Amino acid sequence: MPAEWEAHRRCWMAWPCRAELWGDRLDEARDAYAEVAKAIAQFEPVTMVALPDDVAEVSLRCGNGVSAFPLEIEDSWMRDSGPSFLVDDKGNLGGVDWVFNGWGGKYSHQIDAAIAEAVIAKVEARHFPCPLVTEGGALHVDGEGTLLVVEETLLNDNRNPGMSRAEAEKILADFLAVKKVIWLPGGLANDETDGH
Repeated sequence: MPAEWEAHRRCWMAWPCRAELWGDRLDEARDAYAEVAKAIAQFEPVTMVALPDDVAEVSLRCGNGVSAFPLEIEDSWMRDSGPSFLVDDKGNLGGVDWVFNGWGGKYSHQIDAAIAEAVIAKVEARHFPCPLVTEGGALHVDGEGTLLVVEETLLNDNRNPGMSRAEAEKILADFLAVKKVIWLPGGLANDETDGH
């Protein structure tokens, strides 16, 4: 898995749609996401995953350089529900499809649990379904074999009950080709992600 700061072909985002999260600020959230997408699109292509009924709005608000990918979604946190992309030494693209359970079952997630596989298929990458329950936002790599994770997220009973560090490290090494895992005991306090 390459580091976040390494060159890549595209940025993937998801259009805000969950009224329970945004409430009367949904329109403001969409303005903010559009501004971020337009800023990124100055440097690389952006694909915005959006509900089919929102595709026209995405095109209007985001403009050139931002394409829309119509897909049923429940939330707008693509880093968590989307795939973690991989690249081999020949430049071939793959994607890890983590088990996404709505941040430990806090939110409806059955639809979002299928996003990673759909995106991987869209880009015609090799699909790596992983048995580990986690989110992309819980994992940070340096692209040189080191992975930084938060223990309260990965080894939480609401994601991987009874799993040990050693078991998690084996899975992470197998899927991300990392050699060293650094465990932080906790992340952001009182965060609904359990510490991303």
